[in-house]
Amino acid sequence: MKNLQVSIGIPAYNEEANIKNLLQNLLQQEGDNFELLEIIVMSDGSTDQTANVAKSVTDRRIIVKEYLERLGKPFRQNELLGLFAGDVLIILDADVISANNEFISKITSPFIRNPRIGLVGGKVSPIEPRTFFEKIMNFSAILKQDIYEKLNQGNNIYLCHGRVRAFSRDFASQLNWPKDIGSEEDAYSYLISIERGFDFSYQPEAEIFFRSPQAFRDYIKQSSRFMRSKKQLGKYFTNEKITANFFISFNLLLRTTLKFFIRHPILFVSCLGIFLASRLAPKNKKYTALWEPSETTKNLNQIREE
Repeated sequence: MKNLQVSIGIPAYNEEANIKNLLQNLLQQEGDNFELLEIIVMSDGSTDQTANVAKSVTDRRIIVKEYLERLGKPFRQNELLGLFAGDVLIILDADVISANNEFISKITSPFIRNPRIGLVGGKVSPIEPRTFFEKIMNFSAILKQDIYEKLNQGNNIYLCHGRVRAFSRDFASQLNWPKDIGSEEDAYSYLISIERGFDFSYQPEAEIFFRSPQAFRDYIKQSSRFMRSKKQLGKYFTNEKITANFFISFNLLLRTTLKFFIRHPILFVSCLGIFLASRLAPKNKKYTALWEPSETTKNLNQIREE
């Protein structure tokens, strides 16, 4: 089989802090199963230097599209679906970086093994924390990842993360995010792929790093978006389908939380306290597909050592 031709799409809103690092990182990717055709950066109404910084990385494969109006990540992703030229489209958040130079090779390999696969999720891992609050958030992320990787042998909605996904051309041609879908767009892509008869594959070796929130206000932004997501998905999928796909057994939750509590009791109690505080914190109840980004998750200059 010929090498897969790969396109990468990066929707970006005010991402000047990391976009250059990400582009340089992607240009260094290696592997004998793919050809990198293009990296399309979609600057979605950015008010900083995102577009100019992206343009400063000189490579003919980098295409920077600069838009004056911010229309949101799902809208720009729909545009990417109509623009990309490859066999596979990888969509990445702009505030991440790949863990190694085999990321593209690893995330595209399932498409070669199984033509029924329409959607591949990669592993998202937090980088080393700068603050104690961020350390608690990292602990929470690792705990949840441990649960998700055990759930249905990794074939589940939680491992289809918006930070890193790959789409086959066949699935991409059938995908269109509705205008009123916001941060739950990743869950939407998972559910619609299953509904259309495609398989999902989780690829833990295709790992990217992200930075957890360093402040409580940014954690509230993220948790508020998640709590609203199921209600919005209910417009497009049955309650039975949503409930079944988000279900985590009590036994799995109990085993994992006990394990993490025994290993790190202080972090566990701190994490629980922050979660309870977030439930009491005031939230913006108005739904919008344009969500407020977290300010403290943008800079990934400090990358965790392997």
